[in-house]
Amino acid sequence: MVLNPVTRRDVRRAQRWIFILNTASKEVKLDPFVFAALMLRESGGGALLEPKDDPCGLGDHGWAFGLFQIDKRYHSEFMRSEAKRWPLVQARYACALLARNREALLRSFPTLADGRLTAAMLCAYNAPLYKVRRALDAGADPDVVTTGKNYGSWIMKKAERLRSAEPSMFARAER
Repeated sequence: MVLNPVTRRDVRRAQRWIFILNTASKEVKLDPFVFAALMLRESGGGALLEPKDDPCGLGDHGWAFGLFQIDKRYHSEFMRSEAKRWPLVQARYACALLARNREALLRSFPTLADGRLTAAMLCAYNAPLYKVRRALDAGADPDVVTTGKNYGSWIMKKAERLRSAEPSMFARAER
């Protein structure tokens, strides 16, 4: 399979963090390809941070921290911890946020289909959960309340591109 340059670059960026992506996503039963795509959206695997490639770098005009761009304004307890400097701790924290979003959405929408639930859970990582719920209540795509109005769908598409390019990427990480 011939990969386009962007996908090849994204696979390389994800592979750099394969251990943390695999470990944290397994703990909350999240597809590691989806989790890798979330990291790529948030920080480009570190390439979009300041300083570049520093897993403790900043983004979003200095408001967001690390590989998963944890917002300093809303996660002050995490930001006060020394453990935040470890990429695996950042990944576990991001996964915990996703898991809480998933549980809250399932309580509100118990019949939400898996793919739609995952997309809504991702949207709530980017936008306030109440806005995602409001969009779902109105029958709208929850992406309408996210940055770029494509956050969840972008991550889902990127996850599929990663999976197509390197289907055994995370299986190899378990060895």
